[in-house]
Amino acid sequence: MHVRHSIPVYFYAAICCLASSSEGLGVASFSGHASSLLLSKIPRGGGGTPKLKSASTDAPQDGTEDTPIVHKSKLTNVVTESLSGTTVALTSIPASIAFATIAGVDPLVGIWSSVVLGAVSSIAGLRAGLVAGAAGVVAVPLGKIVRSSGVKYMGPTILLASLMELIFGLAKGGRLINLVSDPVMTGFLNGLGCLLLKSQLDIFRAVDGVGLLPKLELMATGGITALTAVLTIFLPKLLPGNGWPCSLMAIVASTVLARVMHLPISTLTIGSSAGVEQSWYSSLPSFVGLTGGDSSLLTVKTLQLVAPAAFSIAVISILETLLAVKVVDDAVGTTDETTNDADAVKNKSLMAMSAGNALSALFGGFGGCGLIPQTFLNLQSGGTGVTSVLVYTAVMALSVLFFAPLIGMIPYASLAGVMGVVAFNTIQWKPTLKSISRANKGVKFLGSPINKISIDLMALIAASLICFKVDMGTGIIVGIMIEKILPTLLLK
Repeated sequence: MHVRHSIPVYFYAAICCLASSSEGLGVASFSGHASSLLLSKIPRGGGGTPKLKSASTDAPQDGTEDTPIVHKSKLTNVVTESLSGTTVALTSIPASIAFATIAGVDPLVGIWSSVVLGAVSSIAGLRAGLVAGAAGVVAVPLGKIVRSSGVKYMGPTILLASLMELIFGLAKGGRLINLVSDPVMTGFLNGLGCLLLKSQLDIFRAVDGVGLLPKLELMATGGITALTAVLTIFLPKLLPGNGWPCSLMAIVASTVLARVMHLPISTLTIGSSAGVEQSWYSSLPSFVGLTGGDSSLLTVKTLQLVAPAAFSIAVISILETLLAVKVVDDAVGTTDETTNDADAVKNKSLMAMSAGNALSALFGGFGGCGLIPQTFLNLQSGGTGVTSVLVYTAVMALSVLFFAPLIGMIPYASLAGVMGVVAFNTIQWKPTLKSISRANKGVKFLGSPINKISIDLMALIAASLICFKVDMGTGIIVGIMIEKILPTLLLK
Protein backbone atom coordinates (compact mmCIF):
# COMPACT_ATOMS: atom_id res chain seq x y z
CA MET A 1 0.00 0.00 0.00
CA HIS A 2 1.23 3.46 -0.68
CA VAL A 3 2.90 4.75 2.48
CA ARG A 4 4.54 8.01 3.28
CA HIS A 5 7.86 6.39 3.99
CA SER A 6 9.31 3.16 2.70
CA ILE A 7 10.08 1.42 5.98
CA PRO A 8 10.95 -2.18 6.85
CA VAL A 9 8.54 -4.66 8.37
CA TYR A 10 9.03 -6.88 11.40
CA PHE A 11 8.04 -10.52 11.54
CA TYR A 12 6.89 -11.45 15.00
CA ALA A 13 4.21 -14.01 14.20
CA ALA A 14 3.90 -17.34 12.47
CA ILE A 15 3.15 -17.55 8.76
CA CYS A 16 0.09 -19.70 8.41
CA CYS A 17 0.83 -21.95 11.39
CA LEU A 18 -1.65 -24.47 10.02
CA ALA A 19 0.34 -24.73 6.83
CA SER A 20 3.34 -26.10 8.63
CA SER A 21 1.54 -28.30 11.12
CA SER A 22 2.03 -32.03 11.33
CA GLU A 23 -1.18 -32.50 9.37
CA GLY A 24 0.48 -30.68 6.47
CA LEU A 25 -2.13 -28.03 5.72
CA GLY A 26 -0.96 -25.59 3.06
CA VAL A 27 -1.90 -22.06 2.15
CA ALA A 28 -5.01 -23.34 0.49
CA SER A 29 -4.50 -27.04 0.77
CA PHE A 30 -8.09 -28.03 0.28
CA SER A 31 -9.57 -30.36 -2.29
CA GLY A 32 -12.28 -32.97 -2.14
CA HIS A 33 -13.55 -33.37 1.39
CA ALA A 34 -11.42 -30.54 2.73
CA SER A 35 -14.16 -28.89 4.71
CA SER A 36 -15.04 -32.14 6.42
CA LEU A 37 -11.39 -32.82 7.17
CA LEU A 38 -10.84 -29.44 8.72
CA LEU A 39 -14.07 -29.33 10.63
CA SER A 40 -13.33 -32.71 12.11
CA LYS A 41 -10.33 -31.09 13.78
CA ILE A 42 -12.38 -28.37 15.46
CA PRO A 43 -12.84 -29.21 19.13
CA ARG A 44 -16.48 -29.54 20.07
CA GLY A 45 -16.01 -28.97 23.73
CA GLY A 46 -13.35 -29.53 26.33
CA GLY A 47 -9.77 -28.48 26.08
CA GLY A 48 -10.72 -24.91 26.76
CA THR A 49 -12.02 -24.34 23.24
CA PRO A 50 -15.68 -23.38 23.03
CA LYS A 51 -18.07 -25.24 20.77
CA LEU A 52 -19.16 -23.45 17.66
CA LYS A 53 -22.34 -21.51 17.99
CA SER A 54 -25.00 -22.13 15.38
CA ALA A 55 -25.71 -19.22 13.12
CA SER A 56 -29.09 -20.53 12.14
CA THR A 57 -31.04 -20.32 15.36
CA ASP A 58 -31.04 -18.79 18.78
CA ALA A 59 -33.42 -21.35 20.24
CA PRO A 60 -32.42 -22.93 23.55
CA GLN A 61 -30.58 -26.23 23.45
CA ASP A 62 -32.70 -29.31 23.73
CA GLY A 63 -30.10 -31.11 25.78
CA THR A 64 -29.03 -33.43 23.00
CA GLU A 65 -25.37 -34.13 22.68
CA ASP A 66 -25.04 -33.57 18.93
CA THR A 67 -26.13 -29.95 18.82
CA PRO A 68 -23.31 -27.48 18.28
CA ILE A 69 -25.18 -24.59 19.89
CA VAL A 70 -23.58 -23.08 22.95
CA HIS A 71 -25.06 -20.01 24.65
CA LYS A 72 -22.52 -17.68 26.18
CA SER A 73 -22.89 -14.35 27.92
CA LYS A 74 -22.20 -11.30 25.79
CA LEU A 75 -19.02 -10.58 27.73
CA THR A 76 -17.73 -14.13 27.34
CA ASN A 77 -18.56 -14.04 23.64
CA VAL A 78 -16.71 -10.75 23.12
CA VAL A 79 -13.65 -12.06 24.98
CA THR A 80 -13.64 -15.29 22.96
CA GLU A 81 -14.05 -13.43 19.68
CA SER A 82 -11.32 -10.94 20.60
CA LEU A 83 -8.84 -13.63 21.56
CA SER A 84 -9.62 -15.51 18.36
CA GLY A 85 -9.11 -12.39 16.24
CA THR A 86 -5.78 -11.73 17.94
CA THR A 87 -4.61 -15.27 17.24
CA VAL A 88 -5.55 -14.98 13.58
CA ALA A 89 -3.73 -11.64 13.29
CA LEU A 90 -0.51 -13.16 14.62
CA THR A 91 -0.58 -15.77 11.87
CA SER A 92 -1.61 -13.31 9.16
CA ILE A 93 0.96 -10.55 9.57
CA PRO A 94 3.95 -12.50 8.24
CA ALA A 95 1.81 -14.12 5.55
CA SER A 96 0.70 -10.68 4.34
CA ILE A 97 4.31 -9.55 4.21
CA ALA A 98 5.31 -12.69 2.34
CA PHE A 99 2.68 -12.13 -0.31
CA ALA A 100 3.71 -8.49 -0.68
CA THR A 101 7.25 -9.59 -1.51
CA ILE A 102 5.86 -12.08 -4.05
CA ALA A 103 3.80 -9.29 -5.63
CA GLY A 104 6.94 -7.13 -5.82
CA VAL A 105 5.80 -4.31 -3.54
CA ASP A 106 6.75 -2.89 -0.15
CA PRO A 107 6.00 -5.28 2.75
CA LEU A 108 3.70 -2.71 4.34
CA VAL A 109 1.44 -2.97 1.30
CA GLY A 110 0.58 -6.52 2.29
CA ILE A 111 -0.26 -5.53 5.86
CA TRP A 112 -2.53 -2.64 4.92
CA SER A 113 -4.13 -4.64 2.10
CA SER A 114 -5.24 -7.21 4.68
CA VAL A 115 -6.37 -4.55 7.14
CA VAL A 116 -8.49 -2.57 4.66
CA LEU A 117 -9.93 -5.63 2.91
CA GLY A 118 -10.67 -7.46 6.15
CA ALA A 119 -12.37 -4.52 7.84
CA VAL A 120 -14.36 -3.20 4.87
CA SER A 121 -15.57 -6.59 3.62
CA SER A 122 -16.61 -7.66 7.12
CA ILE A 123 -18.64 -4.49 7.62
CA ALA A 124 -20.08 -4.75 4.09
CA GLY A 125 -21.56 -8.20 4.71
CA LEU A 126 -18.87 -10.86 4.35
CA ARG A 127 -19.85 -14.19 5.91
CA ALA A 128 -19.50 -13.82 9.68
CA GLY A 129 -16.42 -15.66 10.90
CA LEU A 130 -14.74 -15.63 7.48
CA VAL A 131 -11.30 -13.99 7.46
CA ALA A 132 -10.25 -12.04 4.35
CA GLY A 133 -6.82 -10.63 3.60
CA ALA A 134 -3.80 -10.64 1.32
CA ALA A 135 -3.41 -13.99 -0.43
CA GLY A 136 -0.87 -15.86 -2.48
CA VAL A 137 -3.44 -16.64 -5.17
CA VAL A 138 -3.69 -12.89 -5.79
CA ALA A 139 -0.04 -12.00 -5.26
CA VAL A 140 1.33 -14.53 -7.76
CA PRO A 141 -0.52 -13.32 -10.92
CA LEU A 142 -0.24 -9.71 -9.74
CA GLY A 143 3.51 -10.11 -9.36
CA LYS A 144 3.81 -10.98 -13.04
CA ILE A 145 2.25 -7.74 -14.24
CA VAL A 146 4.14 -5.67 -11.66
CA ARG A 147 7.45 -7.13 -12.85
CA SER A 148 6.64 -6.81 -16.53
CA SER A 149 4.86 -3.44 -16.63
CA GLY A 150 5.46 -1.68 -13.32
CA VAL A 151 3.77 -1.21 -9.96
CA LYS A 152 1.63 1.65 -11.33
CA TYR A 153 -0.62 -0.95 -12.97
CA MET A 154 -1.37 -2.69 -9.69
CA GLY A 155 -4.26 -0.38 -8.78
CA PRO A 156 -6.09 -0.61 -12.12
CA THR A 157 -5.66 -4.40 -12.10
CA ILE A 158 -7.21 -4.83 -8.66
CA LEU A 159 -10.00 -2.34 -9.39
CA LEU A 160 -10.95 -4.21 -12.56
CA ALA A 161 -10.82 -7.53 -10.70
CA SER A 162 -13.08 -6.12 -7.97
CA LEU A 163 -15.58 -5.00 -10.63
CA MET A 164 -15.64 -8.54 -12.04
CA GLU A 165 -16.20 -9.92 -8.54
CA LEU A 166 -19.09 -7.49 -8.03
CA ILE A 167 -20.72 -8.50 -11.31
CA PHE A 168 -20.33 -12.18 -10.43
CA GLY A 169 -21.99 -11.61 -7.06
CA LEU A 170 -24.84 -9.54 -8.52
CA ALA A 171 -25.41 -12.26 -11.12
CA LYS A 172 -25.79 -14.75 -8.25
CA GLY A 173 -22.92 -16.86 -9.47
CA GLY A 174 -22.03 -18.25 -6.06
CA ARG A 175 -23.60 -21.61 -6.83
CA LEU A 176 -21.11 -22.15 -9.67
CA ILE A 177 -18.54 -23.25 -7.10
CA ASN A 178 -20.10 -26.70 -7.53
CA LEU A 179 -18.55 -26.89 -11.02
CA VAL A 180 -15.04 -27.03 -9.56
CA SER A 181 -14.38 -30.72 -9.05
CA ASP A 182 -11.73 -32.38 -6.91
CA PRO A 183 -9.31 -32.98 -9.83
CA VAL A 184 -9.55 -29.36 -11.00
CA MET A 185 -9.05 -28.08 -7.47
CA THR A 186 -6.06 -30.38 -7.07
CA GLY A 187 -4.56 -29.05 -10.29
CA PHE A 188 -5.12 -25.47 -9.18
CA LEU A 189 -3.33 -26.11 -5.91
CA ASN A 190 -0.46 -27.88 -7.68
CA GLY A 191 0.05 -24.86 -9.93
CA LEU A 192 -0.15 -22.45 -7.03
CA GLY A 193 2.34 -24.44 -4.97
CA CYS A 194 4.85 -24.56 -7.83
CA LEU A 195 4.51 -20.82 -8.41
CA LEU A 196 5.03 -20.08 -4.72
CA LEU A 197 8.11 -22.29 -4.67
CA LYS A 198 9.52 -20.69 -7.82
CA SER A 199 8.99 -17.19 -6.41
CA GLN A 200 11.28 -17.97 -3.45
CA LEU A 201 14.28 -18.74 -5.65
CA ASP A 202 14.89 -15.03 -6.30
CA ILE A 203 16.64 -14.63 -2.94
CA PHE A 204 19.55 -16.68 -4.29
CA ARG A 205 20.08 -14.43 -7.30
CA ALA A 206 22.55 -11.57 -7.44
CA VAL A 207 21.31 -8.02 -6.93
CA ASP A 208 21.50 -7.31 -10.65
CA GLY A 209 19.48 -10.45 -11.38
CA VAL A 210 22.34 -12.05 -13.30
CA GLY A 211 23.83 -15.20 -11.80
CA LEU A 212 23.88 -16.22 -8.15
CA LEU A 213 24.91 -14.40 -5.00
CA PRO A 214 28.59 -14.32 -3.98
CA LYS A 215 29.70 -17.62 -2.46
CA LEU A 216 29.69 -16.56 1.21
CA GLU A 217 26.34 -14.77 0.98
CA LEU A 218 24.87 -17.69 -0.99
CA MET A 219 25.95 -20.15 1.72
CA ALA A 220 24.53 -17.93 4.49
CA THR A 221 21.24 -17.44 2.64
CA GLY A 222 20.92 -21.16 1.94
CA GLY A 223 21.76 -22.09 5.50
CA ILE A 224 19.21 -19.73 7.07
CA THR A 225 16.56 -20.83 4.57
CA ALA A 226 17.17 -24.50 5.33
CA LEU A 227 17.25 -23.94 9.10
CA THR A 228 13.96 -22.06 9.08
CA ALA A 229 12.30 -24.72 6.92
CA VAL A 230 13.54 -27.58 9.13
CA LEU A 231 12.36 -25.86 12.31
CA THR A 232 9.00 -25.07 10.74
CA ILE A 233 8.50 -28.72 9.83
CA PHE A 234 9.75 -30.44 12.97
CA LEU A 235 8.78 -28.10 15.83
CA PRO A 236 5.09 -29.13 15.64
CA LYS A 237 6.19 -32.76 15.98
CA LEU A 238 8.49 -32.10 18.93
CA LEU A 239 6.40 -29.71 21.03
CA PRO A 240 3.54 -31.05 23.18
CA GLY A 241 -0.02 -30.13 22.33
CA ASN A 242 -1.28 -27.92 19.52
CA GLY A 243 -1.40 -24.21 18.81
CA TRP A 244 2.32 -23.44 19.08
CA PRO A 245 3.41 -20.58 16.77
CA CYS A 246 6.06 -22.81 15.24
CA SER A 247 6.71 -20.62 12.21
CA LEU A 248 7.22 -17.65 14.50
CA MET A 249 9.64 -19.64 16.62
CA ALA A 250 11.53 -20.75 13.50
CA ILE A 251 11.75 -17.17 12.21
CA VAL A 252 12.92 -15.81 15.56
CA ALA A 253 15.53 -18.55 15.95
CA SER A 254 16.98 -18.07 12.47
CA THR A 255 16.95 -14.28 12.84
CA VAL A 256 18.80 -14.40 16.15
CA LEU A 257 21.37 -16.79 14.70
CA ALA A 258 21.93 -14.58 11.66
CA ARG A 259 22.44 -11.47 13.82
CA VAL A 260 24.65 -13.17 16.41
CA MET A 261 26.90 -14.60 13.71
CA HIS A 262 26.81 -11.35 11.68
CA LEU A 263 25.96 -13.27 8.54
CA PRO A 264 26.14 -11.37 5.23
CA ILE A 265 22.46 -11.73 4.45
CA SER A 266 19.70 -9.43 3.18
CA THR A 267 16.92 -8.42 5.55
CA LEU A 268 13.50 -6.86 5.14
CA THR A 269 14.86 -3.33 5.57
CA ILE A 270 13.83 -1.52 2.43
CA GLY A 271 15.51 1.71 1.37
CA SER A 272 16.28 4.12 4.16
CA SER A 273 15.33 3.12 7.69
CA ALA A 274 14.74 6.75 8.62
CA GLY A 275 11.02 6.13 8.74
CA VAL A 276 11.52 3.88 11.77
CA GLU A 277 12.76 6.84 13.78
CA GLN A 278 9.79 9.02 12.89
CA SER A 279 6.24 9.08 14.12
CA TRP A 280 4.00 6.04 13.86
CA TYR A 281 1.86 8.23 11.62
CA SER A 282 4.45 7.80 8.86
CA SER A 283 3.48 4.17 8.32
CA LEU A 284 -0.21 4.88 7.64
CA PRO A 285 -1.47 4.33 4.09
CA SER A 286 -2.61 7.27 2.01
CA PHE A 287 -5.33 7.63 -0.60
CA VAL A 288 -3.96 7.22 -4.14
CA GLY A 289 -7.19 7.11 -6.15
CA LEU A 290 -7.87 5.27 -9.37
CA THR A 291 -4.47 5.72 -10.96
CA GLY A 292 -2.13 6.85 -8.19
CA GLY A 293 -2.00 10.34 -9.66
CA ASP A 294 -0.97 9.12 -13.14
CA SER A 295 -3.77 10.23 -15.46
CA SER A 296 -2.05 8.54 -18.41
CA LEU A 297 -3.33 5.22 -17.08
CA LEU A 298 -6.95 6.13 -17.91
CA THR A 299 -6.79 4.61 -21.38
CA VAL A 300 -8.11 1.63 -23.30
CA LYS A 301 -4.52 0.43 -23.63
CA THR A 302 -4.27 0.15 -19.85
CA LEU A 303 -7.51 -1.82 -19.75
CA GLN A 304 -6.22 -4.23 -22.40
CA LEU A 305 -2.94 -4.65 -20.52
CA VAL A 306 -4.41 -5.41 -17.10
CA ALA A 307 -7.52 -7.35 -18.20
CA PRO A 308 -5.90 -10.84 -18.36
CA ALA A 309 -4.32 -10.49 -14.90
CA ALA A 310 -7.50 -8.98 -13.49
CA PHE A 311 -9.58 -11.85 -14.86
CA SER A 312 -7.21 -14.44 -13.36
CA ILE A 313 -7.23 -12.67 -9.99
CA ALA A 314 -11.03 -12.37 -10.01
CA VAL A 315 -11.57 -16.06 -10.82
CA ILE A 316 -9.23 -17.41 -8.18
CA SER A 317 -10.37 -14.86 -5.58
CA ILE A 318 -13.97 -15.91 -6.13
CA LEU A 319 -13.03 -19.57 -5.90
CA GLU A 320 -10.98 -19.15 -2.72
CA THR A 321 -13.63 -17.01 -1.05
CA LEU A 322 -16.46 -19.42 -1.87
CA LEU A 323 -14.43 -22.31 -0.47
CA ALA A 324 -13.86 -20.29 2.71
CA VAL A 325 -17.61 -19.61 2.93
CA LYS A 326 -18.20 -23.36 2.66
CA VAL A 327 -15.84 -23.98 5.56
CA VAL A 328 -17.86 -21.59 7.76
CA ASP A 329 -21.20 -22.90 6.50
CA ASP A 330 -20.26 -26.46 7.31
CA ALA A 331 -19.24 -25.39 10.81
CA VAL A 332 -22.02 -23.07 11.93
CA GLY A 333 -24.84 -23.47 9.41
CA THR A 334 -25.79 -21.90 6.08
CA THR A 335 -28.61 -19.61 7.15
CA ASP A 336 -28.80 -16.08 5.78
CA GLU A 337 -30.49 -13.80 8.28
CA THR A 338 -32.92 -12.37 5.72
CA THR A 339 -33.45 -15.04 3.06
CA ASN A 340 -32.56 -18.34 4.72
CA ASP A 341 -30.68 -19.07 1.46
CA ALA A 342 -27.16 -20.55 1.44
CA ASP A 343 -26.48 -19.16 -2.04
CA ALA A 344 -27.43 -15.67 -0.85
CA VAL A 345 -24.65 -15.90 1.74
CA LYS A 346 -22.12 -16.70 -0.98
CA ASN A 347 -23.23 -13.91 -3.29
CA LYS A 348 -23.36 -11.37 -0.49
CA SER A 349 -19.84 -12.37 0.56
CA LEU A 350 -18.55 -11.91 -2.99
CA MET A 351 -20.01 -8.41 -3.21
CA ALA A 352 -18.56 -7.53 0.19
CA MET A 353 -15.15 -8.80 -0.91
CA SER A 354 -15.43 -6.69 -4.06
CA ALA A 355 -16.01 -3.57 -1.96
CA GLY A 356 -13.03 -4.39 0.26
CA ASN A 357 -10.74 -5.00 -2.70
CA ALA A 358 -11.79 -1.78 -4.40
CA LEU A 359 -11.13 0.33 -1.33
CA SER A 360 -7.85 -1.46 -0.74
CA ALA A 361 -6.75 -0.56 -4.29
CA LEU A 362 -7.77 3.07 -3.79
CA PHE A 363 -5.38 3.17 -0.83
CA GLY A 364 -2.55 1.62 -2.84
CA GLY A 365 -3.09 -2.00 -1.78
CA PHE A 366 -3.56 -5.21 -3.72
CA GLY A 367 -6.57 -6.60 -1.89
CA GLY A 368 -6.95 -10.34 -1.52
CA CYS A 369 -9.73 -12.84 -0.87
CA GLY A 370 -11.19 -15.16 1.73
CA LEU A 371 -8.41 -17.04 3.53
CA ILE A 372 -9.19 -20.69 4.23
CA PRO A 373 -6.41 -21.47 6.77
CA GLN A 374 -7.06 -18.31 8.78
CA THR A 375 -10.81 -18.86 8.62
CA PHE A 376 -10.38 -22.36 9.97
CA LEU A 377 -8.09 -21.07 12.72
CA ASN A 378 -10.69 -18.44 13.60
CA LEU A 379 -13.40 -21.10 13.91
CA GLN A 380 -11.12 -23.39 15.88
CA SER A 381 -10.37 -20.55 18.31
CA GLY A 382 -14.06 -19.78 18.86
CA GLY A 383 -14.47 -16.86 16.46
CA THR A 384 -17.72 -17.18 14.54
CA GLY A 385 -18.84 -13.56 14.36
CA VAL A 386 -17.89 -10.20 12.90
CA THR A 387 -16.13 -9.15 16.11
CA SER A 388 -13.29 -11.63 15.65
CA VAL A 389 -12.56 -10.37 12.14
CA LEU A 390 -12.61 -6.71 13.18
CA VAL A 391 -10.24 -7.48 16.06
CA TYR A 392 -7.97 -9.33 13.60
CA THR A 393 -7.68 -6.22 11.41
CA ALA A 394 -7.23 -3.90 14.41
CA VAL A 395 -4.41 -5.99 15.89
CA MET A 396 -2.61 -6.08 12.54
CA ALA A 397 -2.84 -2.31 12.16
CA LEU A 398 -1.77 -1.52 15.72
CA SER A 399 1.14 -3.94 15.47
CA VAL A 400 2.55 -2.11 12.45
CA LEU A 401 1.95 1.32 13.94
CA PHE A 402 3.52 0.76 17.33
CA PHE A 403 6.19 -1.91 16.76
CA ALA A 404 7.91 -0.27 13.82
CA PRO A 405 11.24 0.21 15.72
CA LEU A 406 11.64 -3.58 15.75
CA ILE A 407 11.23 -3.79 12.00
CA GLY A 408 13.96 -4.79 9.62
CA MET A 409 15.81 -7.52 11.50
CA ILE A 410 14.28 -10.50 9.71
CA PRO A 411 16.26 -12.04 6.83
CA TYR A 412 14.52 -12.67 3.55
CA ALA A 413 15.92 -16.19 3.84
CA SER A 414 13.79 -16.82 6.95
CA LEU A 415 10.70 -15.85 5.00
CA ALA A 416 11.77 -18.04 2.09
CA GLY A 417 12.22 -21.02 4.41
CA VAL A 418 8.69 -20.75 5.74
CA MET A 419 7.18 -20.02 2.34
CA GLY A 420 9.03 -23.01 0.93
CA VAL A 421 7.29 -25.26 3.45
CA VAL A 422 3.95 -23.62 2.66
CA ALA A 423 4.52 -24.16 -1.07
CA PHE A 424 5.48 -27.81 -0.57
CA ASN A 425 2.37 -28.43 1.54
CA THR A 426 0.16 -26.65 -0.99
CA ILE A 427 1.10 -29.11 -3.74
CA GLN A 428 -1.30 -32.04 -3.59
CA TRP A 429 1.19 -34.88 -3.72
CA LYS A 430 -0.98 -37.77 -2.56
CA PRO A 431 -4.14 -36.95 -4.57
CA THR A 432 -2.03 -36.42 -7.70
CA LEU A 433 -0.11 -39.68 -7.36
CA LYS A 434 -3.32 -41.51 -6.53
CA SER A 435 -4.99 -40.17 -9.68
CA ILE A 436 -2.04 -41.26 -11.80
CA SER A 437 -2.02 -44.76 -10.32
CA ARG A 438 -5.75 -45.14 -10.95
CA ALA A 439 -5.70 -43.76 -14.51
CA ASN A 440 -5.56 -47.18 -16.18
CA LYS A 441 -8.18 -48.74 -13.96
CA GLY A 442 -11.92 -48.52 -13.72
CA VAL A 443 -14.85 -48.99 -16.07
CA LYS A 444 -14.47 -47.59 -19.58
CA PHE A 445 -16.47 -44.45 -20.17
CA LEU A 446 -19.34 -44.91 -22.66
CA GLY A 447 -17.42 -47.65 -24.45
CA SER A 448 -14.51 -45.33 -25.16
CA PRO A 449 -10.93 -46.35 -24.41
CA ILE A 450 -10.82 -43.19 -22.27
CA ASN A 451 -12.52 -43.81 -18.94
CA LYS A 452 -13.82 -41.38 -16.33
CA ILE A 453 -10.68 -41.71 -14.24
CA SER A 454 -8.55 -40.81 -17.25
CA ILE A 455 -10.65 -37.72 -17.89
CA ASP A 456 -10.19 -36.65 -14.29
CA LEU A 457 -6.44 -37.11 -14.64
CA MET A 458 -6.38 -35.05 -17.85
CA ALA A 459 -8.28 -32.26 -16.10
CA LEU A 460 -5.87 -32.42 -13.16
CA ILE A 461 -2.76 -32.29 -15.34
CA ALA A 462 -4.13 -29.55 -17.60
CA ALA A 463 -5.15 -27.41 -14.64
CA SER A 464 -1.76 -27.92 -12.98
CA LEU A 465 0.29 -27.01 -16.04
CA ILE A 466 -1.83 -24.10 -17.20
CA CYS A 467 -2.08 -22.61 -13.70
CA PHE A 468 1.71 -22.77 -13.47
CA LYS A 469 2.69 -21.75 -17.00
CA VAL A 470 -0.16 -19.41 -18.06
CA ASP A 471 -2.43 -18.17 -15.28
CA MET A 472 -4.61 -19.74 -12.63
CA GLY A 473 -7.96 -18.45 -13.84
CA THR A 474 -7.44 -19.98 -17.28
CA GLY A 475 -6.21 -23.21 -15.72
CA ILE A 476 -9.37 -23.63 -13.67
CA ILE A 477 -11.65 -22.92 -16.64
CA VAL A 478 -9.77 -25.32 -18.93
CA GLY A 479 -9.91 -28.04 -16.27
CA ILE A 480 -13.68 -27.60 -15.90
CA MET A 481 -14.16 -27.66 -19.68
CA ILE A 482 -12.23 -30.93 -20.00
CA GLU A 483 -14.41 -32.59 -17.38
CA LYS A 484 -17.71 -31.22 -18.73
CA ILE A 485 -17.17 -31.15 -22.49
CA LEU A 486 -14.90 -34.12 -23.22
CA PRO A 487 -17.49 -36.76 -22.11
CA THR A 488 -20.05 -35.11 -24.44
CA LEU A 489 -17.64 -35.27 -27.36
CA LEU A 490 -16.92 -38.93 -26.65
CA LEU A 491 -20.65 -39.66 -26.58
CA LYS A 492 -21.10 -38.10 -30.02
